[in-house]
Order: sequence, then C-alpha cells, then structure tokens
Amino acid sequence: MVSNDYSDTERKVSPLLAAGILFFPYVFSWFTLRSGHSALARGVSILWLLFVVLVATGRDFKQDNMLIGSNAASVENEKQKTDHKNTSSWLVQNYVDEFDDPTGERFMMLNSFVKGTFNNSATTRSPLYVLFQIERKPKVKVYIHLFEYAIKSRVKEHSITEYFINIKTKAGGKQRLAGTHTGSRIELGERSSLILHRYFSNNHEIKFYLTKDSEYDTLTSYRFKLSDYPGYKDKFKEL
Repeated sequence: MVSNDYSDTERKVSPLLAAGILFFPYVFSWFTLRSGHSALARGVSILWLLFVVLVATGRDFKQDNMLIGSNAASVENEKQKTDHKNTSSWLVQNYVDEFDDPTGERFMMLNSFVKGTFNNSATTRSPLYVLFQIERKPKVKVYIHLFEYAIKSRVKEHSITEYFINIKTKAGGKQRLAGTHTGSRIELGERSSLILHRYFSNNHEIKFYLTKDSEYDTLTSYRFKLSDYPGYKDKFKEL
C-alpha cells in the first residue's frame, strides 16, 4: 500500500524562500511552519521576523518622540496655551535630538485634531483623528498622521505602504494625490505636498478620502474634512 502521509518528508528552504524571508519576513517566515521544515529553519525564520518587528517598532518610537506635540496630550496642551487673541490655527514647533534639545529645524502643525471616520474589515465609520505636519526646508513637505478610534491607536505600517489621497475642493474639484506610509505617518510626494500647500495658503475647504494602494487591503479607508484653519501663510514664513 502506498502511503499518502508526507509529514516525514523533509522540506528544504529554497533560495527563493530564503530571499523572501530575508526581505519580506512578515509574509514568508510563516512558510517554514509547513510540515517538513526542520526546527532550525523554523526557529531562524521566526527569530528573524521578531527581530524585524522590534527594529521597526523602535524606529517608529524614535520617530514619534522626535516631534514636540505629536501626541494627543501635548497637542491639546499647546492649544490651551495659545493666546486667545491669536487667531492662527497653526503652531510652529522644533524638532529635538535625543537629549530633548532643539535641533534648529522647525515644522508646523494644526493646533487641534481634524476629526473624521474610518472603515476596515472589522469596523465601519469609527472615529478618526488626524494631524497635519508641514516642513519648509529643504523643500515643502506635508505629512499626515492618522489615529484610529479617536486618539487610542496611531496608524502604523511595518513595511512601506502606498496610499491614494483623494481630495475634493471647490477651487480644483477632485484630485488624486499620492503618499507613502513609512512607519507612523504618511509622507506626501513633492507634487502632492505643493498642491496641498497652495490650498492651505488660501484656507480652502478640503475633503479627504484615503485608501491603500494594495490589492490585499481594499476595505480600509479614511475620510475627513479640513476647513476654517486661518494663519497658515504667516506661520509658514516662520519656518
């Protein structure tokens, strides 16, 4: 009788699988859990996956802490400290080094969260908070920070993820911009950053609809509206 049980047949890690584990461990490390792979192959691939996760998490933590006021509490505190006579909706802040000293590089952010909703495979129209971060030097750069379930969960990606940033304005109609999520924020490209910069400068109302450029995640989306945010031009000159 011929047995159909191949559980004792040893699987070798092919060069293609090894390359996949090395560069895309989130996907390919799990392949070694199939029947036939040795304990050594499984152990090495899972340890490599854990190492990559820890490195990515550490990078995101450092990036988050480079921002003064990037977390919810500090943003709300800054808002409360703002002089009521100052009608600007924007704050100019400094990047800091590992000693919490200003580096001389500056950026600007809204002094409050933009509120919206998000959808994914597990929820529909759940609360979303959004922050915009603007840099001027060496060129205009716009970043978007997303917080799901209000401010409880910052949206993070452990691999580079492209986003479609669809906007709608009365001045320009519908436009599709592009951004790349590199950790804890979405970085808009040069052209997309300049387009938003022009709208910000004129205090245009902008509706946003963000989706991932991924065939594996077609359900995640973020929707919010930015309106009535005066003072951008003046604060931008301070950068």
